[in-house]
Amino acid sequence: MTDLLKIKNLTIGFHNQGQETRAVSNVSYTIAPGETVGLVGESGSGKSVSALSILKLLPPSARISQGSISFEGRDISDLDSAALQNLRGNDIAMIFQEPMTSLNPLHSIEKQISECLEIHQEIHSDDLDPKTGSAHIRTRVLDLLHKVGIPDAEKRLSALPHELSGGQRQRVMIAMALANNPKLLIADEPTTALDVTVQKQILALLKKLQQETGMAMLLISHDLGVVKQVADKVCVMKDGEIVEIGQPQHIFTKPEHPYTKMLVEAEPSGHPGLIDEEAAEPILEAQDVKVWFPRTKNWYGKPLDYVKAVDGIDLSLTSGETLGIVGESGSGKTTLGRALVRLTGCDGQINFRGQNIDALTGTPLRNLRKHMQIVFQDPFGALSPRMSVSDIITEGLSLHEPELNSYQKIFKVRRTLEDVGLEPDSANRYPHEFSGGQRQRIAIARAIILNPRLVVLDEPTSALDRSVQAQIVTLLQDLQQQRGLSYIFISHDLKVVRALAHRVMVMKDGKVVETGTTHDIFENAKETYTRELISAAFDL
Repeated sequence: MTDLLKIKNLTIGFHNQGQETRAVSNVSYTIAPGETVGLVGESGSGKSVSALSILKLLPPSARISQGSISFEGRDISDLDSAALQNLRGNDIAMIFQEPMTSLNPLHSIEKQISECLEIHQEIHSDDLDPKTGSAHIRTRVLDLLHKVGIPDAEKRLSALPHELSGGQRQRVMIAMALANNPKLLIADEPTTALDVTVQKQILALLKKLQQETGMAMLLISHDLGVVKQVADKVCVMKDGEIVEIGQPQHIFTKPEHPYTKMLVEAEPSGHPGLIDEEAAEPILEAQDVKVWFPRTKNWYGKPLDYVKAVDGIDLSLTSGETLGIVGESGSGKTTLGRALVRLTGCDGQINFRGQNIDALTGTPLRNLRKHMQIVFQDPFGALSPRMSVSDIITEGLSLHEPELNSYQKIFKVRRTLEDVGLEPDSANRYPHEFSGGQRQRIAIARAIILNPRLVVLDEPTSALDRSVQAQIVTLLQDLQQQRGLSYIFISHDLKVVRALAHRVMVMKDGKVVETGTTHDIFENAKETYTRELISAAFDL
């Protein structure tokens, strides 16, 4: 069978001030028509760079110094702009990792899909007959939206990206990629940070569409469970090189390269530490917590309808305990976590260490912050790019422990960096100089330097490699044992929750569906929704 895509000895480097940083070295692989090739490896291994080079989407500083890229037997390494435009989106399409940044926030879904058709086909939006819509662009757009499973597609035509859920945005990206029936689809981390149930739906959708259209697919992912579901062949990358190629069954059951073995075995493991129930004290108690956002208002500004993000939640937490809160996107997990640490207004009663904190404001609330900290999902967005690591971590000390002199602050920063597994000398560096896992460690260091009693962890591992996830889980387990921390761990990744949580609360549509010990939830879930979450998580 003739190869559809053939990459041979591809070498790519990034050039800055006369120096080259090698990103891809002598990479070679092929994709046959209708075949799915999985390209796996940790962040920074060169997966996306090698894929972006196919369509010449690399930044100006990147140069291909060696190798060739052939599509349907033709070298496409040096195509001119016109030929490239005809190739992109027509013969080869791409789904990018983050749909919210790939979609234009100012244009409707219909307009953005229509543009893909206008560029490559003899169809223009001016041809649209708003009454019949037959044989024109809107018919094709609706057909694509139906094909990718967008509910109420007709009503969604005018929707803007922010009005759709993460899974729906990813489906729109798939619709755009499939608009011109490409022969090759490049999917770059298409399921990263999506709920396990949505991941399963997206993978099933891609597989179904591939069978219907006969297109080939290059699936890029750091999640081996995702690749295992759909790939016909797997290429494992490390430090810019392909270290192993093989069939999925061989790669996942009998890996040969040590790096592949490490990836396959890198699952969050272990169990939460034992709690001394006699010595444990109540840390947090919440009753009937509600967070309702007005949906519509009358002429006088009085709310007529509400989005009930959190609707009557009760929970409790003791010292040294971890409560895992799980559920799909939009279930109210993050809103509840923010409400518990008073970052979002709410109704209901919240007691922290026996003190009612519902009505705290001003200085009393600020003083409370020392004992209640939060680690956000995206460390790059949560850390100021203009502050050094030392400044980021000492910001809380300057506010809550002003009596410390500069030497005492430096000592605490260095010791805290060691506690989270970072070199003390990294204190003078900036966030962009670290990997995703290292930035998350910095965010954790910022939270624990004040010796809090409670830490809310909001999806701290969702976008990290499996190997890095395992490291962060181990770190959190160690810190809990050393410092007696209590965690509220918010996540849609049930494998991580199982390794960390003593108890699990399952949320859906702002309400608690089920709660119980981790063992009971995972081994004997009572509710259908809980069983569906668990099934989706462990099928991947």
